[in-house]
Amino acid sequence: MRSTTSDIIIIGGGCSGLALAYALSKASCSLSIRILESRSHYSNDRTWCFWTKSKNEWTELACQRWNKWSFQLGDEGKPVVHQGQDWFYYCLAAKDYYHFVQQSLLHNYHIKLEMNQTITEVQYADPEQPFSGAKPEAMVKTQAGNTYQAKLIIDTRQPVDRQSMLYQSFFGIEIKTNEASPDIVSLMHNLRADNDGVRFNYILPLTPNRVLFEHTRFSQNPIDKQSMEAQCQDEMRRIKCQYKAIFRKEYGCLPMGMDQSNIPYYSAGTAGGALRDASGYGFLRIQSWAERIASKLSQPEITLPLNQLMADKPEGKEWITWLDMLFLKTIKNNPSDSASYFFRLAKNLNSQQFMRFMTDSPSKMDLLFIVHALPKWPFLKQLFSEHTQKQSSEYA
Repeated sequence: MRSTTSDIIIIGGGCSGLALAYALSKASCSLSIRILESRSHYSNDRTWCFWTKSKNEWTELACQRWNKWSFQLGDEGKPVVHQGQDWFYYCLAAKDYYHFVQQSLLHNYHIKLEMNQTITEVQYADPEQPFSGAKPEAMVKTQAGNTYQAKLIIDTRQPVDRQSMLYQSFFGIEIKTNEASPDIVSLMHNLRADNDGVRFNYILPLTPNRVLFEHTRFSQNPIDKQSMEAQCQDEMRRIKCQYKAIFRKEYGCLPMGMDQSNIPYYSAGTAGGALRDASGYGFLRIQSWAERIASKLSQPEITLPLNQLMADKPEGKEWITWLDMLFLKTIKNNPSDSASYFFRLAKNLNSQQFMRFMTDSPSKMDLLFIVHALPKWPFLKQLFSEHTQKQSSEYA
């Protein structure tokens, strides 16, 4: 058993925790940082994908990229294909990300990563407490009996106590295929819906004979790993997906439209609302968040109270957030029709409009095209229902 003191403790050494550590390292932050990760070792347990038209360290690290992607409604529908032109869709393997960040931290003695640290108790600091000059009143205890103290705790663990409008559950199997795969990403293949919600296959051709086949479901409740693996295997058999070997498997469940009315100041990553509400994409959002927070923490003297220090709401995204939430509410209330909503966006937006929308940078004209692409009645009905509920609560 031991007791240590740091300036900052980051709970969780996943995508968000490592992103912040890497950003702090790049910013030459002199604060002492300790990352506590529950895993005993890293494995290739995730695949992160993102669109961009500019090169950076993450595009250089990516294992594959494509500038074509397709959508197919049902089994027999004609696919809609988008051409990215100067946009590319990148795929980054978790093993490469973990290794890259770990190597980047090796020579930074201010930042320590500790594995196999199962958290048993957390005491967060007073949110009104100023960072500079404050005593380390935040505290973490682990299963091994270790105690860690700090001025600030940043918690990147997946939230378990907050409801979400929908959940995106997925199970992926990386396989060796019998035949060469086309140089195109199937973002939503066999897109369809039932009474539980949308489901589709997501197919990434990583090499000419290596494919990540992922089955995805949007539903009102999380779907466990075992059930999603069974559904993925059933789907591969249903569409006669032949393969010679299985290399690895991955699973995830993403909260879509998570309640953000009362997010604690110390929450980050998925828990802090980093995921895009209507799609679940979050990798570049997390990296941008990490750079903004690292910039604050790297100031010579930090006089802000902790809640203001961690406050991070990029401006200019209000319309996107509002539209995403309206979209999620509508597909939640119309599950059997929701597949057509996704397909209409793919079909009725051109590639540049689609890219700008997916990368949080649509113009006002793009937003008009997005509204025009969707069916009017279900969304107007949803708006009217919300307006009626708001009036009822005001009169109550």
